[in-house]
Amino acid sequence: MCDSLLAAMDERFASNETVFHLCKATDFRLMPLEQTTAAAALLDEWGNDSVDWLCTHALAHLDADIVKNQLLQVKHFVRDNRSQFIVDCDEHDDEDDKKTLTRTVKRLPLVGGTSI
Repeated sequence: MCDSLLAAMDERFASNETVFHLCKATDFRLMPLEQTTAAAALLDEWGNDSVDWLCTHALAHLDADIVKNQLLQVKHFVRDNRSQFIVDCDEHDDEDDKKTLTRTVKRLPLVGGTSI
């Protein structure tokens, strides 16, 4: 089943540009999630250009205004509740030397049980 799902994704999202715009619109790790006025203004518009592109070129059956509105609600939810998604991640100075822990940092995980 996994192979068929991956094959279907390859067919549906074959364009690197499509993947770029999906990431730009939905990767919460890149978004300005700070509780400041400047960050809030950036967050409200974050990914809207990519949603417009996606709804024109890759997902034409979706209405861009509806997608942007729903995405805005999700972005605000993540910003307001990000503490419940943050996890401790080990960071290493040398990518080849995973035995020597350099520091632990707090991050939003991309996948897994605690991810958004």
